[in-house]
Amino acid sequence: MPARITGLTDFVMINKPIKFSHIYRVAICSRILVFCLQFFAVNLLPLHGNDGFKFDDEENIADVRSLDGVVKFMFGGFTNWDGQYFLHITKHGYSYLKTIAFFPLYPGLVWAGTKILEVALSEILSFESIAIVTLLALFQRKKFTGIWFASLSAVCRSNGILNFGFCLAFGAHEILGQYKQSTRFEKLQAAVRILWEIVLVTIGLLPFAGFQLFCFQKFCDSEHVFPLPPFCFGTQLPYQYIQSEHWNVGFLRYFEMKQLPNFILAAPVLFTLGKHSLPGLFEFICSIIRRRDFSSLDLASTSLHGSFLTVFCLTSMHVQVSTRLILSSCPYLYVLIGKAIRTEIFEFRLKSKSILSYSLYIYGWFLTYFLVGCLAFPAGYPWT
Repeated sequence: MPARITGLTDFVMINKPIKFSHIYRVAICSRILVFCLQFFAVNLLPLHGNDGFKFDDEENIADVRSLDGVVKFMFGGFTNWDGQYFLHITKHGYSYLKTIAFFPLYPGLVWAGTKILEVALSEILSFESIAIVTLLALFQRKKFTGIWFASLSAVCRSNGILNFGFCLAFGAHEILGQYKQSTRFEKLQAAVRILWEIVLVTIGLLPFAGFQLFCFQKFCDSEHVFPLPPFCFGTQLPYQYIQSEHWNVGFLRYFEMKQLPNFILAAPVLFTLGKHSLPGLFEFICSIIRRRDFSSLDLASTSLHGSFLTVFCLTSMHVQVSTRLILSSCPYLYVLIGKAIRTEIFEFRLKSKSILSYSLYIYGWFLTYFLVGCLAFPAGYPWT
């Protein structure tokens, strides 16, 4: 049975020092391989003329620089699908209502980089790296660093807001663990500390709130915009409205027979995350109901986070996006998969298992998704 992770303490699963040089080497080599695959796909494979949004820069054709053609030839495969929106935002800002579904951190970095370097940048900062740094900072009890990176992730991708749940979980666990054995004055101090945690998280959410306010101000000016979008009347956040109106995102809206292939595509990651998260959530709920025990709050934080993502991705969004959304916002998922594989290999060596079924499934899934995705996405095929 593959191992299940129930909390961040399971990150301490390695019995020898971590060789960061090995991690860097793997990270660099994988980026080089992605670059080579996208270059091969966009220049040698037949390109698919999809009906996605296209960044139109013809009005600036006179401003083309000598290196632009080289950059497009080398890195053009990275600019498909959502990349077209990011390019538009980088060049023209939020000029269309649909563009507010794409948050400003990444296009802002690209804009700043092009101003400094005079060339287009490839991926210098990914949401995955922000999520990883956030969790590691919290694991090391670097609270302000964790909230800072959670704040960055919330203006990079909308699911970055979930990282603030980890911030609250760590603080609440530390405080509640001391609460039962405290004096009345110490309990008052604990209450103040809980309020301080909430204040810090609120401050961390200000960049996200600021972007939503920017959207209200830009698209809710009755003198320049008519008709006004429904979100201008306070019924929804701009991001929620755009996702619902233009991409048909909502509860059970994707449950149609024609979407069955997309559910099959998302099944591996939903099954894997749900298998390791939902049992931990049920255990935590039972401990609260039966014993009123909140001491395992931070241990259950990954289960709460993973369970929410599993249910939300399955019921309330374009399900085929689940793979990239989950794998970019759940660094612990890689840890629990690695732990499960290590356990299975150990059992195989002890002759208690005759075949590495789980390991073969995981390696096959990751390798297939990696290769197909790195070839299909740059060539314009509908792969997310």
